[in-house]
Amino acid sequence: MTIVVEVKGDVTIAGTKVQIGPMVIPGVGAAVLYTTGDAFGTKFDFAVPKQGVIQGIRFYDVDDEGANMELWIFRDDFTETADNAAFALSDADLHLVECNILIDTFRDAANNQVGVEDNLGIDFVAAKARLWGQWVTRGGPTIAVGAVPSFVLTIRSD
Repeated sequence: MTIVVEVKGDVTIAGTKVQIGPMVIPGVGAAVLYTTGDAFGTKFDFAVPKQGVIQGIRFYDVDDEGANMELWIFRDDFTETADNAAFALSDADLHLVECNILIDTFRDAANNQVGVEDNLGIDFVAAKARLWGQWVTRGGPTIAVGAVPSFVLTIRSD
């Protein structure tokens, strides 16, 4: 049984596990045709423990696209790529990359899907107790009005 220790906004701390989200992906254009390699929405940041291990991610696809998606996570603020533009980093921003997570395994629920990646084991250090992120599509989704996906990260914090 997990005992919740503290709840702060969209971060729930339960024992040594931290759940970030669910967070709606910001800036996703409705009825916009994305192509593979496009930035999917705008950059965002979120509170995390100062160090930990990213254990898993859930991508909630309410539009039932099932397109491969990739979350790029940065240890500090970086220069955003505009939504629906080819994702491109400067050399300086490349050195801020903490990790990227490809979601290519989906569970279909007829009207929607959930992308699941578990047992990731990605160590991170977040000196500012924040990480920054931006999504990149590795498919060609067109998101309907009101069907913007969301996600949850599970982190172990010791």
